[in-house]
Amino acid sequence: MLIDAICQITGTTETYSSMIPEPFTFLPETQRAIALPDGSITSPFLEMFGRPARDTGLTDERNNRMTSAQALHLLNSNHIRQKISSLKTRAVILLVHRSRSLVRYNRLQLRSLFAKSTPSSVNGLS
Repeated sequence: MLIDAICQITGTTETYSSMIPEPFTFLPETQRAIALPDGSITSPFLEMFGRPARDTGLTDERNNRMTSAQALHLLNSNHIRQKISSLKTRAVILLVHRSRSLVRYNRLQLRSLFAKSTPSSVNGLS
């Protein structure tokens, strides 16, 4: 599913709901769209992108043609924009973490290069 891929790339989650009150109406935030247990559980994204009714197991039930509303949603919706901004936040955190790790690595490497030799380290070389 497209929404699963978008959520995985951006590190976000999607909220699903059902009009039918059932025990599994409340799903964890980590629930993927492809693993939804019931056809009544949906989200605005799934409605926009033509979720099949699940009446049959046939592939003809699904419409794979892109509509202009779907294209506009992917290009210009707040829903997707918020997911992308979350990605930018995660990318900045990752870059800061990596740069700090690189600085630590460089310091460790310099210390090991310029460390004074000890008798035990010299004996270990021969």
